[in-house]
Amino acid sequence: MKTVLLISCNNAMQAHIYQGALENEGIPSVLKNEDLGNFFSFNRSIGGVDILVYERDLERARDFLERNAQEEGLDDDFDVNEE
Repeated sequence: MKTVLLISCNNAMQAHIYQGALENEGIPSVLKNEDLGNFFSFNRSIGGVDILVYERDLERARDFLERNAQEEGLDDDFDVNEE
């Protein structure tokens, strides 16, 4: 199955929080660049931690994260990949 980018996080801690929330919803995911994200957390273009999901789960994962960001008042800083 093909994986696609869901979101790029500023650091590994943020990525793990999102990954855990997705897992609780039954949406499997993997982290990419986790080590670089820890080292370059000051610059997301160099070291962002990417969360990848299966292509079939992309819309459900986007909806879930966006809905939760709005509920928590984080929607101004939240940028799910729309490609």
